[in-house]
Amino acid sequence: MRSTEATIEQANRDMEKQKQILRDNLRLIYRSGNISPLEVLASSKNLSDFVSQQQYLGAIKRKVDDNVNKIDALKKVLDSKKSQLAAQSLQQQSVVTQIASKRAEQASILARTQGEESNYRSVIKEDEGKIASLRAQQAAIISSFSTNVQYGGTGGYPWANASPFPNSYSDPWGMYQRQCVSYTAWRVAASGRNMPYWGGRGNAYEWPNSARTDGIPVDGNPQPGDVAISGAGTYGHAMYVESVLGGGKVRVSQYNANWSGSYSVSDVSIAGLEFIHFP
Repeated sequence: MRSTEATIEQANRDMEKQKQILRDNLRLIYRSGNISPLEVLASSKNLSDFVSQQQYLGAIKRKVDDNVNKIDALKKVLDSKKSQLAAQSLQQQSVVTQIASKRAEQASILARTQGEESNYRSVIKEDEGKIASLRAQQAAIISSFSTNVQYGGTGGYPWANASPFPNSYSDPWGMYQRQCVSYTAWRVAASGRNMPYWGGRGNAYEWPNSARTDGIPVDGNPQPGDVAISGAGTYGHAMYVESVLGGGKVRVSQYNANWSGSYSVSDVSIAGLEFIHFP
């Protein structure tokens, strides 16, 4: 835009210069036009001088014509540049308007987002409180049928140190790492037996039906190597049967019994449990 303005200024200066030249030439033509050819001839020293004066006068007229053409060309350039300047001004104004519109839109989005974020955080906080309560209830249920609980070690589980906990890191069978179902799935697979991919059905209480659907036997009679399932609570609980004890109890290993993502072993009553006999 500055370049266009500079071009316009230069064109104006050039046109004024050509106009001044034109005025000077017109004065000469005017003075010459008031003298008749006979007067010019009479005042001439000879015919050659007369011809020279006539040629000079013709040259001035041609120069006038040239000046007029130059002024006309400069005027066209000037008009063109002024049109460009006007177009650039309109374009610039359009850009300014668009920027202002975008800023207003962003401000509106930011205001809405901030409000939504506040609502979102409120909902998340409420949900987190509910989840914490459900987990505490689930841990209490597991504790109610467990005795001789011992924490420590990892049980050889390869994702024992997966961080953070809880997380959404999936194991090869579609279970979240450091959860009870991930540990039991790993123990079944590590023993050389087939552990189906039950991703999307990762809650422990879903396992008995998943097993039946896949033709895997499920009953209330425990055997070493079974996966014991408690369907109590919101999520249920999965345990790996290490041995069958007397008095209606089994010795199990497990993860996340107290919702800390930790490994433990305990003795549990078989009352109300289902046992999946993975082949």
